[in-house]
Amino acid sequence: MYFDDVSDLIYQMSAEIGDEFQSVIAIIDRPWDLENPQKDAHEFVVAFNNIWSKNREVLTYRNLEADLGNPRFDQLWRATLRPIVAHLGDKIREGAKARGRYISVMDSRCRAVTLTSAMERFSASNPRVIAEELDYNRLITALAELVANTVRCTG
Repeated sequence: MYFDDVSDLIYQMSAEIGDEFQSVIAIIDRPWDLENPQKDAHEFVVAFNNIWSKNREVLTYRNLEADLGNPRFDQLWRATLRPIVAHLGDKIREGAKARGRYISVMDSRCRAVTLTSAMERFSASNPRVIAEELDYNRLITALAELVANTVRCTG
């Protein structure tokens, strides 16, 4: 009654879920221990994954439609991830500066895209398959280590 079709309903749900990622950005934006960012990186990865875990089916559909070239879903996907990439890129630049290094905005955002892509792929995975093949907590830790090492400019 309120939506043209199921796709329209999922689009609206995806838009609302996208707002939840503001909590992830808040974690990125707060001060991190740049010498030892593992704890902050872990919290960031867990928060990102928790949103995905609650909304896996809707976000998977959003990403599939975006990958298939649906411009509405592609725009929505980009609108959700672009701020995360920008803020994480800024955190990476902050970490580099703290170590007396320079990284360009473009390079920091490329690293942030790589990290968020890995996080999104992991989060979209079927938890049953992960439990059968690997250990969930170890995967979260591995992702957090990648984020921490990138922020520390050591990975």
